[in-house]
This record gives sequence, structure tokens and C-alpha cells, in this order.
Amino acid sequence: MENLNFVVAHRYTNRILSSGECPNPFSQETPSEKVYLGWGHPDHHWIVEGEITDRPLPPTPNAAYDLTTLPEGTVVTVTNESAEILVITEMTDTLTLTDQGTYHFRVEPPFPLQTVYTTVEVN
Repeated sequence: MENLNFVVAHRYTNRILSSGECPNPFSQETPSEKVYLGWGHPDHHWIVEGEITDRPLPPTPNAAYDLTTLPEGTVVTVTNESAEILVITEMTDTLTLTDQGTYHFRVEPPFPLQTVYTTVEVN
């Protein structure tokens, strides 16, 4: 019997919990977890209408990042070239980067949005 790619997702949130391959993936089902055939990664996919689907992305950071577009519960971490770290949990303003340099962003919104890692250059 050939191995099948599958994901295991929470039945009520549709969040993918794990993925793998085996000859009988449906043996992985429990009362709270359902198996779907196909490939998916918990960080990038979820289940929509029974299909493995890309999770949505939050707005991409830039030098004038409007934090009000992010959902409540988001954590934005910005690190500059001097390794100074700014952690933002209140999404009530626009973050404006005025000093020249390279900034590394980690945007961690609540599920189902994906976490985003990116770099912003300010000239």
C-alpha cells in the first residue's frame, strides 16, 4: 500500500496541527481532529470548506506601517541594525521609520493570519 500525504486539523478551528504521510492516514482521526488528504504546513495553511488552503497574510510592513490595519492581538517586533528591539502590542498608530538603516520585522497576528518576517530599508 502506498503512502498518502495528509494533514490533521482541529475540527472546529480548521487549524492544521500536523502533517505527514502513511498508508492509512484516517487512522489519525480523533473526535476533535480530522484528516484531510494532501500537503499542507501548519504555519502557512488551514482548512477552508474542506480544502487545504493558504492562510491569509497581514499587510506588509513598510517605512510608514499603519498598525491600525492589523487585528487586535497582533505583536509586531522591529529590530534595527544596532540590535535594538521594539515590541509593539497596541495597534493604534502608524509606525514611522525615519532613521536611515535596515529594520527587521516580525509580525505575529492571531490565527488564521500567517506570521510575516521581512526587512525594510530606509534611505
